Amino acid sequence: MDILAGSMGDQCRTEGIDIGRTEGIDVGRADTLLEQLESKFGSVPEQIRTLVKSASREQLKAWTISVLEAATLESIFQANHGG
Repeated sequence: MDILAGSMGDQCRTEGIDIGRTEGIDVGRADTLLEQLESKFGSVPEQIRTLVKSASREQLKAWTISVLEAATLESIFQANHGG
C-alpha cells in the first residue's frame, strides 16, 4: 500500500509542478507583452493590463505578434479581441 501511495504522491507532485510551470510561463508571457506595449506606446491603461493578465495563452501569443506591426495600442486589441 505504501508503494502505491508513494507513487500517487509523486505523480501528484509532478502534475503540480507542471501546472505551476505552465502558469508561470503564461504570467511571464503576459508580463513580457505589457513591457513591449509600454516600450512602444507608453503608459498602458489599467483596462488593457487586466485584459492581458486574464488572456489565454493563444490570445497572448497573437497579441505579442501583433505588437510588432501595430501602429496604435488600440489596433492590437481591436484586431484580436473584437474590441
